[in-house]
Amino acid sequence: MIPVKRVAALLLAGGLSRRFGPGDKLLSDFAGAPLARHARDALADFGTRIAVVRAGAPSLASLLSDGGFALVENAAPESGMASSLRLGVAAARGLDIDAVLICLADMPRIDSALLARLCAAYEPEPALLVCHDGRRRSPPALIGRRHFGAIAVLDGDTGARNLLAAAPLFAVTPDRLLDIDEPGGYLA
Repeated sequence: MIPVKRVAALLLAGGLSRRFGPGDKLLSDFAGAPLARHARDALADFGTRIAVVRAGAPSLASLLSDGGFALVENAAPESGMASSLRLGVAAARGLDIDAVLICLADMPRIDSALLARLCAAYEPEPALLVCHDGRRRSPPALIGRRHFGAIAVLDGDTGARNLLAAAPLFAVTPDRLLDIDEPGGYLA
């Protein structure tokens, strides 16, 4: 178990969302609110919250900063998810925390209760825990401080997939891991 006060919540919102089409995916409506607001609100219990946003997204930055997030700008979102991970973990590295909780801003069905259970299931050895729906591993994921160096050298668009390949699994239902990539590809 890890107390939420020992975790920095890291919300990745710095991608280009190319498959979604024109407009800002994270500001599009999902169940009556901007998509990113669902993830923002799910992380409200974490005292330390960091959001990685792409450059040139002032409305998104405002939405997240209004929710208490410290913002880190990703000036090179075209370089993939790893660049956002590196930036977020670099911002968390100097904080008095033991782990980061990696969440994606386009996963609106993750809620605070699920995140609390995830923290309760975390073990300091191996200092990794990733959600699994019976088919695939997916964020949210907890990554302990001892793995921050491995994140610092990630590149490309696979994020921490290789690091989390041998991580213990936290079972969730598939509907919880809804990841919005294309417009109209979901039911609110």
